[in-house]
Amino acid sequence: MTPRTLPIAVPPRAARLAGLLAFCAFAALALLSPAGAQETPQPTGAEPTAGPTGAPGETVIRLEVDAPEEPVPVGDIIQATVLVDNVEHLAGFDFTITYDPDKLQLVEAEGDSSTPVPTVDPALGGTGATAIEIEQLGAFIEASARGERLFCQVPSAGDGQVVGNCSTAFAPACLGGPEGATGSGVLAVIPFESRGGGATSLEITSSTLVLDDVEPCDPVDGAPVAIPHTRGAAAPLELAPKDEGSSAMLIIIVVIVVVVVAVVGAGGFLAYRRYQVGQGGSS
Repeated sequence: MTPRTLPIAVPPRAARLAGLLAFCAFAALALLSPAGAQETPQPTGAEPTAGPTGAPGETVIRLEVDAPEEPVPVGDIIQATVLVDNVEHLAGFDFTITYDPDKLQLVEAEGDSSTPVPTVDPALGGTGATAIEIEQLGAFIEASARGERLFCQVPSAGDGQVVGNCSTAFAPACLGGPEGATGSGVLAVIPFESRGGGATSLEITSSTLVLDDVEPCDPVDGAPVAIPHTRGAAAPLELAPKDEGSSAMLIIIVVIVVVVVAVVGAGGFLAYRRYQVGQGGSS
């Protein structure tokens, strides 16, 4: 499914409902934005804890890593898929994936790509302006009734972390808004390039899942509700060793070539001088 980034739009409803819609949309954006997370009260709900899989029927956000082979050769691409399992009425989310930048590198977007590509935004915590590849961002919610008004912020990246988040601009379910996504599905697919260096891992170190409703159901006092969930364990990866030997060998070859050229040149110069001396002696 091709990811879409859609603008927030307020449905034409009565003033009270429109006010609630605006509140929900902006509250969700503030909640999901890394820049505003400390200034906005967290939604009600249990704090997720880390775990390998979760109990049957439990909501889990996890990583599924697809490597072409292990150990992964330097330069090969690893697909990291962010998945949610057994969720009900999902209207928005955010996640932070942590990785070792010395061993893995985010894949840069191609300039001629026809697929909309999010760009690193320093205002959201990124440290550069490099366009990164990210696919199917919010695809699971996009396929639901709320997906018609799905808004995904440009992912931010830097300091060994990549952040993605999406929210929907609809009225809450208690006031007639459409239901969020239910079941299991893909939240994003992020490719990484192997830089080598041995064992490493990818891990979801923080996450928020937002319900399609507010509590209490009030246009003024209603607040976003977090969906309790667990985070899957870190996904281990085995990368091929960095190819430092070839660099050392190249340096050795260059040194040998320089020495050989110097010796041959010196020998040629001495032979020429002897020739000149011999010519002078015979005249």
